[in-house]
Amino acid sequence: MPGPLAGIRVLDLTSVVSGPLATMFLADQDAEVIKIEPLGGDITRRSRQSISASGEFSALFVSSNRGKRSLALDLKRPEAAAIMRKLITSSDVLVQNFRPGIMERLGLGEPALRELNPRLIYVSISGVGERGPYAKKRVYDPIIQGLSGFADLQAEPKTRRPQMIRTPTRQQQSLRLRRSLRHSLLVSGPARASTSGSPCSTQ
Repeated sequence: MPGPLAGIRVLDLTSVVSGPLATMFLADQDAEVIKIEPLGGDITRRSRQSISASGEFSALFVSSNRGKRSLALDLKRPEAAAIMRKLITSSDVLVQNFRPGIMERLGLGEPALRELNPRLIYVSISGVGERGPYAKKRVYDPIIQGLSGFADLQAEPKTRRPQMIRTPTRQQQSLRLRRSLRHSLLVSGPARASTSGSPCSTQ
């Protein structure tokens, strides 16, 4: 049975995690997501642990980009710009997380794309917004944690050295869920703690 977004085409011009994760959820709902990558590929393809013999896929990349098609383009070249214009006319959504001003310099700013496709949904993702002292800077998870004070909150007790808050692994999440269910059973009894399916499975 087709998902609710079947027939919707999404152009994914995002990289790293914030944008790719968002567009992956659209692919999960059956949208056709076309990931536009630089000629060398998204930088997360080869970051952290590789899970393919060729080294082209890391766990981080796969966990944020499943269900997508991929096209490598050098958006600074006229031939690539022509391909993008053709794709835009037949797309419903475009998602990008470049720094403010980059899309305009590439000739892909919102006003230009609206002329090609007035019904296009244009989504911009920014770490700190489009204005202000940090607007033109690259913003990643460690920077956000440092600026927000999260790293300081997690400081090592003895040295007070700031530490990153890491995303829990699937195994860690499963262990926490098991502990929560066990506590619920002990406190409330089986009737109130019952759950359907097998939420604790790590397979």
